[in-house]
Amino acid sequence: MKNSEYPQLMQYDFSTIKSFVYNRYGIVLTNEHYAAVSHFINSRLANFSFIIQKYLAFLEKNREEECLFIDAITVCETYFFREEKHFKILEEHVFPYLESLEKKSIVIWSAACSTGEEAISLSTLAHFCLEEKEFSYKVYATDLNERALECFKSGIFTQNSFRSDGESYRFLLNPFLQKHHSHWKLRDEIWRTLYVHPCNLLKDTYSFFPCGFDIVFFRNTMIYFNCETRHKILNKIVDKMNDGAFLFFSSSEVPMVFHPSLKVMEYEGGYFFQKREMEKEKKVQIKKKQIEFDRIRLINTSLSDNKPSKKVDFNDLIDHIVFKKVDWGDQKYNESVFQAMESLKKILKWIDLLSVQNSRFELYDFSRMVKENEIIFHLYGMISMVDNDEGKAMEYFQKALEYNQECWPASFYKAMLMLEKDSIESLHAFKICAEMLRRYIAKGSDKYIFLLAGFDSKYFLDVCEKWINKLTK
Repeated sequence: MKNSEYPQLMQYDFSTIKSFVYNRYGIVLTNEHYAAVSHFINSRLANFSFIIQKYLAFLEKNREEECLFIDAITVCETYFFREEKHFKILEEHVFPYLESLEKKSIVIWSAACSTGEEAISLSTLAHFCLEEKEFSYKVYATDLNERALECFKSGIFTQNSFRSDGESYRFLLNPFLQKHHSHWKLRDEIWRTLYVHPCNLLKDTYSFFPCGFDIVFFRNTMIYFNCETRHKILNKIVDKMNDGAFLFFSSSEVPMVFHPSLKVMEYEGGYFFQKREMEKEKKVQIKKKQIEFDRIRLINTSLSDNKPSKKVDFNDLIDHIVFKKVDWGDQKYNESVFQAMESLKKILKWIDLLSVQNSRFELYDFSRMVKENEIIFHLYGMISMVDNDEGKAMEYFQKALEYNQECWPASFYKAMLMLEKDSIESLHAFKICAEMLRRYIAKGSDKYIFLLAGFDSKYFLDVCEKWINKLTK
């Protein structure tokens, strides 16, 4: 039977494929993948004379065919020294910090290396920064796409691997790349610093790594996972990192990162994460404190005598946070404002620690202390994201926007969640959020500063603009 005689992939068959891909790799396929996936699947069904269910069963048993399938559903867009500012952070901040620890070796992981440009960039920068300082280093490079890894192992790169972004560090490649007509060939000596291995970040145990990592690059990948999968993979990656190690995401992915062992860092406008230096005993203490907090809360949830009788106006709370106002002419009301402020701090702390139960308890109390406002709904949305309930999170963010149409934090996370569902609607949402942010910045407002976790509003505007550019393309 000829290919043209086979019917087009039905939507219910695409749903079957989406479920297969999600369960096996953790990747969320959207309707924007339909055309490319349909084209590939139709050609393979025709080749084998399979129905879709038989083909998917065949994939599980045939590694060669699965490699072709993975190549069809993944994106291999990469180039040398992508997001150049990250390499500046490594050169000027991270490597000097690691040197100060008097380490003898540094271990680096390019967790989604694609065709290898990122791993090579990391290796050449490490060579430049460490070659005369008696440090050894190793770069582990992994990817789900084994065909991309074979391209990497071939050591051949074209002009597409070089962009204006990254140009400042391109000279580091000169000792390791040899020009051959229209392509470049990787010299043999660099391979002693590179270890290339296939890896399913969701399913694999990472047992092929011999030791903890000091630097991890996990960039331009989080967007393909939903909240639950992100948390699972992030937990596994963080467990493989040494205390004090550094973790980099693309700048547009940083707002997706929630993990109690990671603290956000900033260097000259670039954001990244460092694993908190916390011994097991301290982790146990925190866990005990959370359990004790839960116990006390359960005992006292019915006791409301200590709660302020007069609810705090949200604008007064903002005046206290932003302008340090402490007196509203009523001592009892002043105390109510201070009490609400302490409750808000606890909510943000529990969200940071990914403690869903404790943050909900505290937010319930907070909502009894202050008059209804958009922040209550926004915080419930953030807690729902931590709890991997994206549908409920969307509902709460929408409620926050219905209460205040200029609540850009809710608009921002709503747009981020929509990336997994519909890129066209997400593009529209990012455009709306960007306009909100421009108005917010133009007014010089700090109304939502306590929600930004160390970032500034211009950073969120930059993320919106980057997603608008990506989705427009």
